[in-house]
Amino acid sequence: MKILLADDAPGIRSFISTVLRQMGYRDVVEAEDGGQAWATLNTTRIDLLLTDWNMPVMSGLELLEKVRRQAGYENLPVLIFTGRNTKDDVVNAVRSGASGYLVKPFTVQQFSAKIRELISKDLRGQIDQFLKNRDPLARTDAHPLILFGEETASAEQLLQPERETAARFLTHAMASYHRLQQRFPDFKVGYGLLTSTGAITKHLRFLQARVKLLLLSTRLPGGGVTLARLASINSRTAIRIMVVCDALNELTSKERSGLERLGIFLIERERFKTEELEQLINEFVFAKSIDSAPIASLPPREIRNRLERDIQHMVDLPVLPQVYNRIVELDRDRDSEINKWIQAIETDPLCQAQVIRRASSPVYGFRGKISEVNKAVLLLGKVAIKELVVSGVVRRVFSGDKENKFLLEAFWVHSVAVAVTARLLALPLDPAQQTPAQQRELEELALSPENIAALKGFACWQRLPLTSAQDPYLGGMMHDIGKAALVQAFPGLFPTIVEHLSARQWQVPMLAAEEEVAGGADHASLGAILAANWHLGPEVERVVENHHRATTADPFSALIGLADFIAGGLYPYPRQAAFPAIALIGGARSPLLDETAAQTPAPPSLEAAQHFLPPGLLAELSLPLEDLVALGLSLAPIIRRFTENMRRSI
Repeated sequence: MKILLADDAPGIRSFISTVLRQMGYRDVVEAEDGGQAWATLNTTRIDLLLTDWNMPVMSGLELLEKVRRQAGYENLPVLIFTGRNTKDDVVNAVRSGASGYLVKPFTVQQFSAKIRELISKDLRGQIDQFLKNRDPLARTDAHPLILFGEETASAEQLLQPERETAARFLTHAMASYHRLQQRFPDFKVGYGLLTSTGAITKHLRFLQARVKLLLLSTRLPGGGVTLARLASINSRTAIRIMVVCDALNELTSKERSGLERLGIFLIERERFKTEELEQLINEFVFAKSIDSAPIASLPPREIRNRLERDIQHMVDLPVLPQVYNRIVELDRDRDSEINKWIQAIETDPLCQAQVIRRASSPVYGFRGKISEVNKAVLLLGKVAIKELVVSGVVRRVFSGDKENKFLLEAFWVHSVAVAVTARLLALPLDPAQQTPAQQRELEELALSPENIAALKGFACWQRLPLTSAQDPYLGGMMHDIGKAALVQAFPGLFPTIVEHLSARQWQVPMLAAEEEVAGGADHASLGAILAANWHLGPEVERVVENHHRATTADPFSALIGLADFIAGGLYPYPRQAAFPAIALIGGARSPLLDETAAQTPAPPSLEAAQHFLPPGLLAELSLPLEDLVALGLSLAPIIRRFTENMRRSI
């Protein structure tokens, strides 16, 4: 805030300047008389004028009268301090436009109180004006827009001491906006103030062609930086995006550098007063009306390129432990020696502990205590070791995700359940098509006659045949890695998506909610980028990206899409979800739900459940949804058994 202090007495100026600095106001310009003060007012934007009455060249009262006649200073707060204390003097000062009157001599406490009163009153009036003059943001209008994203739009909250900097920034923006409107009376521009990433995203969707300047506070609920990046990824028009902070050190050097590379400006509130904001708004809104029509839709490749560029500049993606790559490599070689498996496990202490704990489980019926890795590997076998390593690695890699409402346990268990389900669906039940390893798997699964009948009726291994390179367990474990990556890459976004799902009563799949809230930055797209970064191979990368949109032309992705539907009815993610599949397959409650979860899922609805499967897939397979639900109900006990066994092993 810039304060002009006019008094011909150096001692008084020194005293008042000292008090102002102690109050936190350091931007003080001094004038020795009224004439000098008037010259300053004509060259510098002032937020508060403090003036003595009796001064040479021009008195304080004459200065006040000139100020009130000057365009732009009609509402400038002005405090007159003087030794003149008659009633007529006070009346004359007030009639001339004085905002306050202070009689000399005064104490520090009296002066401080009067300054706070004036500033508070002035700020209240300006904030009220700012809020009153907001644009209705109607779809039917066509004029350009400036959008502000702040943590609150309440005058009472904006006037709290901790938000004074934000309030001042908005009032400076309003002043610059009005000055430009006076300069360009025939060019209508509106401004809006929104207080959540969800609200801004919604308005950008239908107002994007009109929004020319987007100013997002780092305090914005849901994350101003995250929204700035998403707006950059999804923008179909020329729009200038800026992140507004109280201090640059709020962000890391990598974040600042990344935003700059993405073409997103970073500005400090204190450094952008009316003149600076006027120049900025003039440059990007008034001086040039960006008339380019919005692109109807962005090509998927362009979205992918923007998302990859954003991730490259802003995020350190997690790294897979070396043991994962080694075990997957050994698994692809059917003739790999068991000693090499043992050596691979021995390189990773966490995997060692998990393998030994799993081998010691009563499930395997070994009575003695197992404490050596080689014995544990021999007992469990290659398939169980691979599944244990893959499951454990996914959990370990994302253990640092602390986002609100992202629960790692529920995410991981859902992935395990999908992997187990995919493994069940993919197993051939025709003995002529079974390998020795698959025969052993069937024995281990101990399927009931009802299970076998249901699987044979569905005949997934025939309808969606996999190649030897397509591992259903691996695909199931990795299919949702994009959800965890979303949390790491875009802080604040995941809770917004969950809130959106809840508001829609869980009747839309998560991918649809992501597209509505975040545009192209959905978990399938981001997961595909992470899968490529991890070198999971084109088969798994395709599953991660396409399991919600799969067709029979991509049997692996289609299989995982079906497994995701069944497992989602038993182990939903998010944990508190009430997706239709839960009521159809999982019953009243899933074993993983707790007091934070939906107590009563929505009534079973086959029509609603259709939206949670790849569009048209069941029609391609000539299978009714009722048969898929029946299969899920039949397999539910065995899926739960193997999922819980894995949970106890990790």
